Amino acid sequence: MTPEQVELVQSSFDRVAPQASHLVKTFYDEVFRAAPQLRHIFPADMGEQRSKLIHTLTYAVNGLKFPHSIIPVVQALGVQHRDYDVDAGQYQVVGAALLHALEVTSGPSFTAAEREAWAACYGLLSSVMQEAAAAA
Repeated sequence: MTPEQVELVQSSFDRVAPQASHLVKTFYDEVFRAAPQLRHIFPADMGEQRSKLIHTLTYAVNGLKFPHSIIPVVQALGVQHRDYDVDAGQYQVVGAALLHALEVTSGPSFTAAEREAWAACYGLLSSVMQEAAAAA
């Protein structure tokens, strides 16, 4: 990711953070719409899961300027997701759902450059997760 992309991800996340509950609800709704077979992986009550996602997104976005500080956490998350049998195709579904949720939550203020920056961010983090899962 370029420094400009990091800035775009962080500033756009700051803009949607007050609507974090809407963001993660939209995200999970889109994941389950696009891949209903994944629903069984998650608890019936999604409250705690949504909170975990908000926390994880906040941690990752805030740490983008210092990737060495977040990489071990992202790697551990990848290993954890291996235990859920998450595959490369499911990572693609999640990435598309994240972009969709950001776009819906941001509305017209979500620019093409922000979308590209988020895609780069997700690509980087999901690659780290998948590499860690494969190595474990």
